[in-house]
This record gives sequence, structure tokens and C-alpha cells, in this order.
Amino acid sequence: MDPIVKFKTAVRAPGGFVHLNNAGVAPVCKPAKDAIQSWADRMHREGAFAIPDLFAAQERARSNLARLFNARAENIAFFQGAANAISQTAFGLDFKPGDEVIVWDQEYPSNFYPWRDAVRKAGGELVTARSGPFLSTPFANLVEKVTGRTRVIAVSWVQYQTGAITDLERLAAFAKERGILTFADVIQGAGVMPLDFSASGIDAIVGGSHKWLLSPMGVGYLIAKPEVFARIKPQSVGAMTYGTPDDLSAIGATILPGPARFEPGSRPMLDIAAFGHALDLLLDTGQERIAQEAEWLAKKLMHGLRERGYEIQSPHGSHHRGAIVNVKPTAVAKHATLDALGKALHSAGISFAARSGGIRLSPHAFNTVEDLENVWTAV
Repeated sequence: MDPIVKFKTAVRAPGGFVHLNNAGVAPVCKPAKDAIQSWADRMHREGAFAIPDLFAAQERARSNLARLFNARAENIAFFQGAANAISQTAFGLDFKPGDEVIVWDQEYPSNFYPWRDAVRKAGGELVTARSGPFLSTPFANLVEKVTGRTRVIAVSWVQYQTGAITDLERLAAFAKERGILTFADVIQGAGVMPLDFSASGIDAIVGGSHKWLLSPMGVGYLIAKPEVFARIKPQSVGAMTYGTPDDLSAIGATILPGPARFEPGSRPMLDIAAFGHALDLLLDTGQERIAQEAEWLAKKLMHGLRERGYEIQSPHGSHHRGAIVNVKPTAVAKHATLDALGKALHSAGISFAARSGGIRLSPHAFNTVEDLENVWTAV
């Protein structure tokens, strides 16, 4: 069977909904759903007897995440959401007065406020790079903001409003020559676009389990080079920052190396275990194949919307990339206002998000042409 056909079967569920807000909250795939139900049953029956196996499932998820990004499992830390992972990184770095951090002016708040507040706390400044038309991300606009005080460039790999993409390899090469740390929030691309962390040269990435990764909400991750892990001071500490839950407290205890330093206590273990099963599905299907299918669906969706009189707010010009489509009503369209368009989609059971004066639709590889036809009928 074609891996994409198996992938669609493993994600789609009966119910009449058309899931096209996968850049926001995607449905939980069946392997993850079954895993979390199974672990909940085991914890109900076995309690503490299930804990060793649950920790093993966590490490399996960590290993799968490493495979997804071509990273090393020992350089991955889990958090309760991507925002926590970003905050840990931003506040854990040793900023000094006058230091600068550069972000895009369109960054999602969770990749904006932690950097703003962390660098301000140290007496530094957050600098915003100006976006281009349709919230595109021209590389020149980013690097023109670099000064001798720039310490970090922190960007989203794929931006959340119109899907603009920053070339991480180019950014990492530019920053490395100048001794600048590079950081990327990859939550809007991971799972639907391939990313080789090791080859990219980027210093650290963060993301979360929902959206394109088809898992329950609540699991964040940080992947960083070993030397970057060593530079980040833990902002939350507990028993497992220094050892195991069975170790006695000791005045002379030192922080553990690697990801353990950022995993101080209880975590959303059932969600992490389910995350590992969703990653199995993504890895078995293949990231290149998923990306190909999702981008094909996105382009087909765009073409059908244009035929019906709607405008596409694309930051990529005539060569669309990725799976995020931002559509805007026009005077000749059936629904000439954003409110009317949103109501029509909602009434048809189609999920979406209002972004940048338009409607964001984001097909995944599990979607079908029938889903697109439902959109075209609704609009």
C-alpha cells in the first residue's frame, strides 16, 4: 500500500469535519490516540508498577524525535509546551547590558515575548526585522539589523500567518561567521516539511507536539548543540535536575549535563509516550513524501480559490512553498468579507484560522481532494 494512503487512513476519522487548521491544532492521529488510552488504562490498573515502562516510552519518543530531525537524542529536552522551551532558552542565556536579540516583526507571541523580556531584564534590546509584502521574510531585511551588539537571532522557521520561510542554513552560516547564536521555532514546519538539524548548522530549535506532528497538545522540545546546552542555565530545578527521585538531597550536588538539566520533575508522560507513536507514523511515511503531498494539496487549493475570485496572500510569489494558504475575500468573490467567508467555512465544518486580514487554511498530507472540494463548495 502507498505510504501516503496508509498515512491518511491512520489520521482521518469519521465525523464530518474537514481539518484544514493543521498549522493551528491538527487532529490527533490514531496511533497516538490508541497509545494514550492504553497508557491511561495501564496507569489505572498498575499505578507505580507501570512507571519503568512509561519512562522507557519517553526515551523512545526522544529517539524518534532525534530521527525526525537528524539530531542526537542526548541533545533533546522535553518541556510542557514550546513556549516553556523558548522561555527556558531565552532566560537561561547570560545576556549583558547592551546586548541585542533580533526577531521578525511578525513573530508569534511565544517566540517574541520571552526574548523581549529576557534581553530587557539584562538591560539589552529586542530588535525587529521588517517583513516584506504578504509578510515575506527577505533575508536582507533580517541581516541588515545585525550590529556588533547582536547576540542571538531568534526566528520562526515557518511563520504562522502566511507561511513565510526563513532559510535556516543561510542564516546559520551568516551568524556563525559573526559569533551570533541562532535559534528557530520550528513548530509551524516540523512534521510537514523535512528539516535536518545537524546539516542546517542552526544552534537550537524548539517545537511542540500538536499541529503537524498530530499528537496531543502539551509536549514541547528543545534540540540544541551540546555547547549551547552548556550555556543555558536551568530556570526550573528539581530532583531530576541533580539526580534521580531516589537520591538524597546534598549541599554539594551539581546539575546534570545534557537534557536532564531541563527536566526537573514530573512531565506529561502519557502525552510524550503518545507523541512517540505519532512520530513512528511520520517516520514510516517519510518526511519528503508527506511534504510533497501536503504542498500539492496546498497548491491545488490555491488554484481553486483563485478560480472563484479570491486573492491568495502568498509570501513566496509564483513559486509557493509549504502547506500554509492565506486567502482573502475580494469584491467579485461569493463571500466579499472576511466575516462572511469565515461563517461559510464554519457552517460547512471546515476548520481554519483568521490571520493577517485573511483566512489561513493549512492542508496536511492526510487531507484529500474531497476536502478541497468541500472548501470550494462552501466559498
